[in-house]
Amino acid sequence: MLQDEPELLHNWHPVWGDRITELVFIGIDLDQDEVICSLDPCLLTDAEMEMDWSKLQDPLPAWPEQQACELISESMPEHIRG
Repeated sequence: MLQDEPELLHNWHPVWGDRITELVFIGIDLDQDEVICSLDPCLLTDAEMEMDWSKLQDPLPAWPEQQACELISESMPEHIRG
């Protein structure tokens, strides 16, 4: 991948690989500083990155495996579903 897109190298982490996540906000009179201040607390600290994430409580309800498979299947184009 990096051979094809060498510009990604500056964002490449040796352990985690591609670490790019882009969130774009477009709006009239959008207050950039306010958006940044609102989102910064969502970033993980170094200590949180080192944690065992499997021990964290998941606030979202569990999806039964069958329901998840059905949703994935329904979102696939007809020619792929067969």
